[in-house]
Amino acid sequence: MLTPPLFYSLFISQAFAGDAIGLDLIKFGQVETSNPALILKINQTVGNMDVQLNCAGKSFSKKSVSLSAGRKIKIELDIPKGKARCNGKLSAKFGDGTSGSMPLQFGIEMLPQLKIDIDRNKVDLKNKTLEVKIDRPAAEYEVEILDEDEMNVGSGSFTVPQAQNLRRQTVSWTQLTDEIAIIRVRAKDVNGFWSQTDLLPWHYDIPHEDVIFESNQSEILPAEEPKLIAVKKEIDAVFERYAKIAKANLYVAGYTDTVGAASSNQALSTRRAKEIANWFKEKGFGGKIYYQGFGESALAVPTADGVDEARNRRSLYIVAAEKPPRSADLPRSNWTLLP
Repeated sequence: MLTPPLFYSLFISQAFAGDAIGLDLIKFGQVETSNPALILKINQTVGNMDVQLNCAGKSFSKKSVSLSAGRKIKIELDIPKGKARCNGKLSAKFGDGTSGSMPLQFGIEMLPQLKIDIDRNKVDLKNKTLEVKIDRPAAEYEVEILDEDEMNVGSGSFTVPQAQNLRRQTVSWTQLTDEIAIIRVRAKDVNGFWSQTDLLPWHYDIPHEDVIFESNQSEILPAEEPKLIAVKKEIDAVFERYAKIAKANLYVAGYTDTVGAASSNQALSTRRAKEIANWFKEKGFGGKIYYQGFGESALAVPTADGVDEARNRRSLYIVAAEKPPRSADLPRSNWTLLP
């Protein structure tokens, strides 16, 4: 989405006294969006008109005949990314037989694509706020909340004070339902260019019965497979539920009790998480699969060292489109993608 870029009026020389031809400048363009441009507004009949320009080593020209009053001529200035100085000349012969010419000198700039920076750890679904910044002076932010059918269920906006247009801003929103599938964030810079990005904040910790492994082993016993078969149905259901808006991934987390050395438990939990992740891959899960072991660093039931607590020998199966946020159960975010 793009609002009209800012126009800048150019000085008209005495050769065109009376504003026979008005000039406006679209000073800024954006890569893959639009180009800077020179706009000529014909205010009285022109028999012949010739515009010659050189910008950033590129030549641009426009020749026209029999232009009636009220016409507008747009000369797109397709330049590389960055600033450029344009030099050239406008010549014209008017319907009353008079003629004239004037030099053209002005600066333009091709901006890169606008980048939106959102700190995922500052997306607060409970308080309905997020923090956002763009890579150049900002004018406005908008938030749209969509459900899994991509229907609007909430919104918010924030007009950026000019004195704060380079700072990170907090944007809040209201919503009609607790279930949201997409947070769509739009940002506008001071030149009128827009960009947008989608956040997919949902993640589901799938209820399940934990696989029991033999002591210090990571092989899944045949007798334990029915537990995985049962939970895969739930995982696949969530995957299909959001298939219209995103391809979800599976995150498998493994944990141990406090019996044994912490380093050994860390390695054991990683092997077990990987083994379960491989099982889901072999059974045809449709998305990417990540795994991570947490050892005894995130106990479900706090215990002293050396305590055999079955509830701490657990796994988590999380379905999400984006990396799940860090929490008490997920104190680290260095997931490994299963090849």
